[in-house]
Amino acid sequence: MVSEAGGNVVVLGFFDGVHIGHQALLSAAREMADGIGCPVAVRTFETLPGREYLTPPPLREKWLKRFGADAVISDSFSGLKDLDPESFVRDILISDTGAAACVCGYNYHFGAGGKAGADSLAALCRKYKIPCRTVGEVRAELDGEEIPVCSTVIRRLISEGRITDADRLLGHAFEICGEVVHGRQFGRTVGLPTANILPPPHAVLPPDGVYSTFCHIGGKSYPSVTDIGVRPTFSGSERRIETHIIGFSGDLYGAPLTVGFISRQRSEIKFSSPEALVAEITRNADTAVEDWGRRDDFFL
Repeated sequence: MVSEAGGNVVVLGFFDGVHIGHQALLSAAREMADGIGCPVAVRTFETLPGREYLTPPPLREKWLKRFGADAVISDSFSGLKDLDPESFVRDILISDTGAAACVCGYNYHFGAGGKAGADSLAALCRKYKIPCRTVGEVRAELDGEEIPVCSTVIRRLISEGRITDADRLLGHAFEICGEVVHGRQFGRTVGLPTANILPPPHAVLPPDGVYSTFCHIGGKSYPSVTDIGVRPTFSGSERRIETHIIGFSGDLYGAPLTVGFISRQRSEIKFSSPEALVAEITRNADTAVEDWGRRDDFFL
């Protein structure tokens, strides 16, 4: 909850993916907040125009709070996009959010047209006598070289199916969330039931194929195997996300399901028969269990 009495350390940014660079901002804010005895509040936008997302707002808020935020305030982009920099600091950051201090990234931009940057924010904060900390870039190794971690790179990795690399830069599992809908129910007839979700709008998706995944249901984690594609063995045309949750037998229809991705197993294949498909899914499920068993701690 945002503090009205003692103020807040306010973290600014869009935070798509809540990757390890964003986590550095949250860590810096948490350190400042603990030092002055106040909460950490993130001020962000619900969406940005023309953007595909690693984390839609509900998942973004979950990860922001997991990594240190006490409150997340999501604004409409259209409501603030024309605000001049000083009005943003005076009216939004200080008056509305109660900033006792603020934190932003080195590449943060704000104000009309995004023309003001981190240096402008620091100068305005000095004018209004609140501390402002700018966190520098976080770098990680990718393809044999050190690169700045950013959401753009991670989106590309996801779209290329490089889940392991993407998860490493995220510092947590890439996830997809959607409502479970009815499918063909072929899997149920052969003892391999699947939970089907439609691709969420404006979400970055991995390419069609089979993935080692996991699901959290009712406070318990289950390994799973997920197929993204059109089910060519059955001449399908609608792209779906089908997940066989290993060791789970409940009814999930109509409920939201979050699927976490560990690694890519293979491309989508058209099999010669349903029996051949079942045999392959069984092998894929065994691989998913193995991948789940050697997952990194951040999948928990």
